[in-house]
Amino acid sequence: MDRLGVGPSLLIAAAVVPVVALPAPVSFWVRADSDGLTLSRALLRRRDHWHDITGLDMAFGEDPDSDAPRLTMRLRLTTTPAASRGPLVGVLGLAPGHQLRGTEPRRLADLFTLLAAHGGPLAERDFADRVLAAHGLPALAPGPDPIDGR
Repeated sequence: MDRLGVGPSLLIAAAVVPVVALPAPVSFWVRADSDGLTLSRALLRRRDHWHDITGLDMAFGEDPDSDAPRLTMRLRLTTTPAASRGPLVGVLGLAPGHQLRGTEPRRLADLFTLLAAHGGPLAERDFADRVLAAHGLPALAPGPDPIDGR
């Protein structure tokens, strides 16, 4: 088999890196200040102001390829129509029964804490509390139910 050479090999390597990086689960970094939240995910940075963030939607489901349990998280924004989905935060693989695997990233716990501190309801507060407890952090303070606001 002929060797490709340096040029084509570098081009192939450059094409493989984004393909490998894009589907990485929960591949985000969080940065917050008094004005808003910046999420960097798969080389893309998105900044939203606190007054535009109305919560975090968390949908439990299964990976279509492997049937493994997973959690998909999307920001809920005032600028996103109710019928459409907000920007993707990340996808987290779970243990059977949608339980924690014990390897949840700390940045996920930080995101839950930041959103709760700025009044953004979480769709699955119990799950967020379990992630916080896994990192030795206190549970979220009681807040409004994301469905009926009470």
